[in-house]
Amino acid sequence: HTAGLANPDDTPADNKGMPAFYRSEGEAAPAKSAPRVCAEAPKRAPGDHYENNVCDDLVLGAILERVDDASYAQLVARRVAKPLGLHSLGVLRAGASSSGIVGYTAEGAHEPAFNAARLGAAGALYGSIDDLLRFDRALIDDKLVSAATAATMRQGDPKLGYIALGALAYTAKLRHCDAPIALVERDGEIGGVRAVNVIAPAQRASVIAFSNTARTEWGLAWQGSGLLHDLLDAALCTPMPTPAAVAPRKGAKH
Repeated sequence: HTAGLANPDDTPADNKGMPAFYRSEGEAAPAKSAPRVCAEAPKRAPGDHYENNVCDDLVLGAILERVDDASYAQLVARRVAKPLGLHSLGVLRAGASSSGIVGYTAEGAHEPAFNAARLGAAGALYGSIDDLLRFDRALIDDKLVSAATAATMRQGDPKLGYIALGALAYTAKLRHCDAPIALVERDGEIGGVRAVNVIAPAQRASVIAFSNTARTEWGLAWQGSGLLHDLLDAALCTPMPTPAAVAPRKGAKH
């Protein structure tokens, strides 16, 4: 997200604050949804500024479609869903609305519906939490990309707030862990629903959390406090009780 491309979020907003790009009809295929907005004059020179931008993902998706001569949905099915057995994973069809998603603004109002398929390679995927966990495990086990590629993806740039390729990559000191832990964090919000997905590669573990309101204060894990820090601390640092540590009830039969 340092390309400096035009951003669909900057298209004129309607009376509910929704940028026009997400209201218009269009398919999840990046090659069809990317060119018009993303080909406009760049906002800035590439490489020196981070901005979460849907066009970055749409352009990358369009390149993959051209190179492989297949649609984005076909590529997701062929390269990710089928090999990993992710039966719930799919791509939203053209015109798919977010109206079925219950998300709320910080003021408590229901987020307005929009054409979620327009997000294409930037966010038109859907699936279960179980399959997201399986996806995480595949990344940890180098089943999606090689170990060398994964290491490159996880190189966070301190100058850009530890931004890595598609995620944040940083080291955090969690309250009950003996040593700092390297974490790879991906989070985002679509239609008032916020997802946080954190992988701890060395521990071969991941933590997934969802919220359907912008009021949720996740905090920053590396600051040593906040909801996300506490979730990670409990999952990665707090030992779970073993059956042997639980004393049997008096008179219980074995």
